[in-house]
Amino acid sequence: MNINSIFVNLPIKDLDKSRDFWTKLGFTFNEQFSNDKALCLVLNEGLIYSMLISYEMFSTFTNRPIADGTTTQVLTAIQVDS
Repeated sequence: MNINSIFVNLPIKDLDKSRDFWTKLGFTFNEQFSNDKALCLVLNEGLIYSMLISYEMFSTFTNRPIADGTTTQVLTAIQVDS
């Protein structure tokens, strides 16, 4: 089975500040998958991305509480052919 891409999904409080931070470090975003609720941070073009997701949108992926900054939370998605 081939892995097409990996997405590390993180809840983010402020998308604008996150975009600014990562841009200043020299990273880019895939605008096709970025909007006012999420940013697609390119870590390794074509393979590894981080979805920086607003708390509001992130909560639609889980019925559990979102980490409040005192704990660690991440959702990892691995894209495969089937």
